[in-house]
Amino acid sequence: MLGNGHACDSVHGYYCGKPIRSCTSPLTLSLPDRTDDLPYALDDDHVYFESAALKGVDPREWRMLDDVFSGDTKHVYFGAK
Repeated sequence: MLGNGHACDSVHGYYCGKPIRSCTSPLTLSLPDRTDDLPYALDDDHVYFESAALKGVDPREWRMLDDVFSGDTKHVYFGAK
């Protein structure tokens, strides 16, 4: 169990016990800094809000901008949108 509803094994990443279908690197799934109780996780390829992958995000550049917004160098997100 990673926390905030996320977990992983060698086959899948999970959110609330259900597989995250777009998680292709489950062994790299982790909780990012500054997310406290927010349901974010990331792996080598994606950033997830709950089980939804944020579209177009660069996980190497992504960060929390404040308590509700996150972003990378090209996008700003509110939750998964």
